[in-house]
Amino acid sequence: MEIATIKTKLCSGLRPLVLIALLQVLFQIPILNQGPQASHVWRQIVGHAAAVNYYEEDFRFFYPRSDIRVSPSDSGIIYHEFPITYWLTAQSYRLTGFNNANSHIIALLFNIFFIYGLFFLGKALGYSYRRSLLMSFFGTFAPV
Repeated sequence: MEIATIKTKLCSGLRPLVLIALLQVLFQIPILNQGPQASHVWRQIVGHAAAVNYYEEDFRFFYPRSDIRVSPSDSGIIYHEFPITYWLTAQSYRLTGFNNANSHIIALLFNIFFIYGLFFLGKALGYSYRRSLLMSFFGTFAPV
């Protein structure tokens, strides 16, 4: 099989994934510049605080900081989950200044990688093209 044929098959096979990714973008546009809200607002605030504190205090990756300080000597360092999204959001603040859209854009990029990752995971597990595509589609609506 020629390389051009392989590329054509791959690109035409991924078109539905592009549509699913665009669907995710359309869902995110209305809330792009909004602050924390909805049912898990407390969790979003902790994440925003970690990003802002990276930006304002210390950019060391493995030392995210909370706003809650119980004593003057408390550094605010918290350990919750891998802080890649908060750290990347803080890096984006360095480029653009503080904006709520930054964290939403970082989350959107991770969601798009997740959609493609689910599809290729399904293919690697031996699922059919259609089943892998459905897995990606339904993963778009996952609350995680």
